[in-house]
Amino acid sequence: MNDSLCRPASLFGEISLMRRNSTSAPMSVLNHNFVARASRVLQRLGFLSCLLTVALISLLALVMISCGDGTGASAGTPGLTFSNASLKGQYAFSFVGTDTGGPAMLAGTFLSDGNGNINSGVEDSNAISGILTNEVFNGTYSIGPDGRGSATITNSRGLSHLQFVIISVNRALIIQFDTFASGTGSINQQAPTDFNVSAISGAYVINFYGFSAVGSSYVATGILTADGRGALLGVIDENDGDFKPNLPLAGTYTLAPNGRGTAILATSSATSHFSFYVISRSVLTFVELDSLPFVSGVARAQQGAPFAISSFSGDYAFGAGGQTVSGPFASAGRLTADGRGTILAGVRDDNDTVNVTRNLAFTGAYTVSPQGRGTGTLTSPTTSYTLLFYMISQTEAVLMSSDPALVSIGEMSGQQSAPFGDSSVHGRFGVMDSILTGGLEQDVVSQITIDGAGTGHGLQDLNAGLLPTPPTVVTATFSISANGRVMATMSGARGQSDFALYLASSSRAYLVGLNPGVAERGLVEKQY
Repeated sequence: MNDSLCRPASLFGEISLMRRNSTSAPMSVLNHNFVARASRVLQRLGFLSCLLTVALISLLALVMISCGDGTGASAGTPGLTFSNASLKGQYAFSFVGTDTGGPAMLAGTFLSDGNGNINSGVEDSNAISGILTNEVFNGTYSIGPDGRGSATITNSRGLSHLQFVIISVNRALIIQFDTFASGTGSINQQAPTDFNVSAISGAYVINFYGFSAVGSSYVATGILTADGRGALLGVIDENDGDFKPNLPLAGTYTLAPNGRGTAILATSSATSHFSFYVISRSVLTFVELDSLPFVSGVARAQQGAPFAISSFSGDYAFGAGGQTVSGPFASAGRLTADGRGTILAGVRDDNDTVNVTRNLAFTGAYTVSPQGRGTGTLTSPTTSYTLLFYMISQTEAVLMSSDPALVSIGEMSGQQSAPFGDSSVHGRFGVMDSILTGGLEQDVVSQITIDGAGTGHGLQDLNAGLLPTPPTVVTATFSISANGRVMATMSGARGQSDFALYLASSSRAYLVGLNPGVAERGLVEKQY
């Protein structure tokens, strides 16, 4: 848990402190041209809207980074107790947030000693105020029996604070908890035996999000193949309001003994520079080190190729976030694929801050290539979306809108344990969500115990527009349909809010807020 704290803290500590005290950063790391360009872009696009778009999308990547879904036998057991010893070892983190200067993205690594100390922290950050690489940090943390914790991170610019909830000894969800910065992130235990170039080999599905070279909201997905010797080849699809499919991609990568790597990726129109951190040979987390584009993301090892149309078959839950012409967009839903190119029994809930659409039924059609690249159309009585997806496996995929009017990316997971009911969900859960309301970003992390009869209770930490609040009691009521759609009402630090959740399993769910004027996206994971 201390690890999770460390990560977010370091991530946000770096970002927030960098923004607050940007004059203390070496001039060599400040790109003044970027500041000027970004200021013009953000004014044109709507500053807060763009920031939330990144926050909403980044939550999806946190699900994809997860090394497990909490289905272990110990999940939710009455005797489950956490402490400072719950996280010990080396962890990687990724984080996206905002401070008083604008958006910021970070990734890094640290060591946790299991006694409340964070050491040997190194991170890379990209923010409006500049790009910093190999920044050193350390810190302290404290974890309670319910898995809720706090951390203080120290770097050359001062202190920052985090709140978090432990999912397991391998993973935690975190938020920044300062008056000068807020954001969301995760930490994940690393596999040091994979800290070598030869371990990074084979095909990876990538999921990138952020801002394009002209400052508009940007999402991308594709296949990146590593040869285990430092060379990369692939194909990428991009959408920044101008959909660009099947762009050839080539590059190189290196990897240091601490699990930090560097990568150069080039298309015919642009060359981008990244740092990345190895969680395992199957999961890598990226942050770009260029002024613009300004993106971060995840790469997941692909399994099961070659694929066919029959590879996409069965029940799936999904979550997505991004930007429409109306503003930030959040969506969650479920569908059934028949393995022959037809989508059946689809239903979803959408919120773009102007329109809230509940329980919208849809059907559709799809194709799948041998490389796992799929295309599809989702059709309802009121809307029609075109999309593409890349299969990570037969039960997981990255999905992205190919509609220029909807810059959105998400994840799809095969549903397990259906049909569902109120008794399907019980035990202790971590919840993290990001919200835009009243022109301000709010980030929330909660620990909730659910009784299996439709009610839950716990504690919640909220950073409401750079105003951290004391821990607040949160209560919830749920009604779970057989298809995994959950109607929920929660009362906590923000008052009463309505949500739709879609169960990927009894241990994990995608969350979308249903409150007018509030775009909200989140995830729920069972503690174990």
